[in-house]
Amino acid sequence: MKITIFEGTPEEYKEVASHLGKNSDGPSEGEKNQVSVKDAFRAMLTRAKIHNGQLDMYRILAEGDLLWNEYCKRMNRSESQIRGVHGALGRRINGTPEIHAAGLPGNCSAIWTWNSSTEMTGLKPDFVEVLKELEIV
Repeated sequence: MKITIFEGTPEEYKEVASHLGKNSDGPSEGEKNQVSVKDAFRAMLTRAKIHNGQLDMYRILAEGDLLWNEYCKRMNRSESQIRGVHGALGRRINGTPEIHAAGLPGNCSAIWTWNSSTEMTGLKPDFVEVLKELEIV
């Protein structure tokens, strides 16, 4: 797996986006908002089997926001394993066309929240609703 971290302006990003892989430049203006956010979440969750790490993450964070260190502790996985769960989740999200069509980012920010000042993480309310509708949590 290759991870690329980019820091720069949107204009600089556009210059290098084609070198970063499929869907790296996000949806075009015409593709945005063709699908509702909840429908995009449903498509992401149902397009392939959900692996145990992601299921654990959904169940833990569906209960409410957690401090990052508490989240890591409750995941009961090493830091490397948690990175793997997040990486697989990011690929699931980015590989779901409906996510892009809904105007959501093709990464974990589509479904979760992060507050850097409090180091709290959680799931977006609409995503939790879809998890409950699909009886995942």
